[in-house]
Amino acid sequence: MRFNEAAANEALEAQAEQDRIDARQLAAAEANEAQRELKRDLNRIFWHRVMSFVSVVTVLAVAYRLIVMFWS
Repeated sequence: MRFNEAAANEALEAQAEQDRIDARQLAAAEANEAQRELKRDLNRIFWHRVMSFVSVVTVLAVAYRLIVMFWS
């Protein structure tokens, strides 16, 4: 009977250790996903600002060209 209790305690301890390892791995995976999402968001914001700048410069260049063409 003693052996079975010891084996059961070892199994419970092993399961508890595996649960802790799994929890750490899950936390690390969630942190990595959050980091990737942050990078995607920053990349999206950067390219949105670049495209807005390019659009404004393009509109100003076309307006300037039209003004020069019609007033010349």
